[in-house]
Amino acid sequence: MDITSGSSSVFKPADYAKVPDSKVSTNILFNVIHIENIAVSRLSQLEDWREYEDPSKIAVDRINQSRRIIREISLEDDQSSMIYQPIETYKLLLRDFSNNYCYAYEKEPLRFLRESQSQTRTLTPLKIQLGGRLRVLSGAKVINGVIYLDNGHCQYLGLQNQDQDLIDNLNTGLVLRNIEILRAELDS
Repeated sequence: MDITSGSSSVFKPADYAKVPDSKVSTNILFNVIHIENIAVSRLSQLEDWREYEDPSKIAVDRINQSRRIIREISLEDDQSSMIYQPIETYKLLLRDFSNNYCYAYEKEPLRFLRESQSQTRTLTPLKIQLGGRLRVLSGAKVINGVIYLDNGHCQYLGLQNQDQDLIDNLNTGLVLRNIEILRAELDS
């Protein structure tokens, strides 16, 4: 199968949900529709997205997308003053080319979600733009219809010209849309 073409196998989560512990039987091409860091609270996620809404309202400056300027250093030898940095764990919403949606969780840290894939900055907390193609390889673990991704069973193919309408739709207004979603979840 040509990894850049629109043709791909179909992934129906309901078929895999019938078998408690299975594996993807064939390579499947998806678009990445949504990405969420589930290792941090909704409130922390909201703060991260607000930084990109209006950076002038945040007390720290951005150097790159993820590095912050240190404003204060405690010279005390107190371990309780150290800031805890949670390990990132991502949940992805994927759509195959037959319009079937499914969730995928990281089984291990995926390189493409941590390393910048291009010179294009996303201007969001995400390292990649939404709408990029992800090829899930045969043998990827599936539990109750959810794919568990590791670096050996997926290939991030990036943004493709033929997906430009989807890419534009998903990324236009992304910051404000995520802020609204997180506010609604916190208010409920």
